[in-house]
Amino acid sequence: MSKLNLSQNVLMGEIPQSMGSMRSLQFLNLYGNKLTGKIPHVLGDCSDLLSLNLRNNSLSDKIPIELGNLDHLQVMLDLSSNSRCGPIPENLEKLASLENLNLSHNHLSGKIPQTLSSMISIQSLDIFFNNLSGVVPSDSFFKKGTYMGNPGLSGNATGLSFCIDKGHRKHHKNVVVSIIVPIASMLLLITCVVASLLWWRHKRLSDEKSNGSDMWGTASLKWERKGRFTFSEISKATNNFSDTYYIGKGKFGIVYKVCLPSGQVVVVKRFNIL
Repeated sequence: MSKLNLSQNVLMGEIPQSMGSMRSLQFLNLYGNKLTGKIPHVLGDCSDLLSLNLRNNSLSDKIPIELGNLDHLQVMLDLSSNSRCGPIPENLEKLASLENLNLSHNHLSGKIPQTLSSMISIQSLDIFFNNLSGVVPSDSFFKKGTYMGNPGLSGNATGLSFCIDKGHRKHHKNVVVSIIVPIASMLLLITCVVASLLWWRHKRLSDEKSNGSDMWGTASLKWERKGRFTFSEISKATNNFSDTYYIGKGKFGIVYKVCLPSGQVVVVKRFNIL
């Protein structure tokens, strides 16, 4: 027998171990039944199989690595819509003639084996809606696949947003921190320096204004080396600060030369009061 098609029936129970003795079988289709249990590893002895379709059953447990021995598989290997669990066997890399591999809608976990890129004849690779994790390998082979529905899977492939794996994310975080911390420290230092300069300048201007205001008060002005005199004496001696006594102008006021009644000659500055 080379072809066996029992698809879309209500077959129940496990796949018989005796099928492993059907060495001339080329097409096996058990699609759309209610089969349960494991896939018999003896199916790997059906070395002439060109197509194996076990889709839409309730088959559980891991994918047997013996399926990698079916090196004549060409049309398809379809194990989708079952309850398969565990990792994708690396042994599937030996299926170099296979054109369609469908492992979607299962509970497969772990990373996608890099070795699958040895399946050089693959035209369709469907492993969406599983529990796979890690980064999809970057080889051009994996661009043929669809991977949506795997929450822990990332990469530049159909159905996924490009992202960085945990190792690269940690490295990226360390790089960002090593850049931001020195910059933030430098900005803080510059801010402190600028704030100090502005405070000093404000204090100096305040002191100068305060000094200028005091000079025009009613109290007597004292110069210990030259004696003492009052504001009214300076105002009278300069004819109320007439331009006749003007000798210069500074940043903060006008300078006058004053000859006091006592004969004492002094230079005074009249501050600009803002």
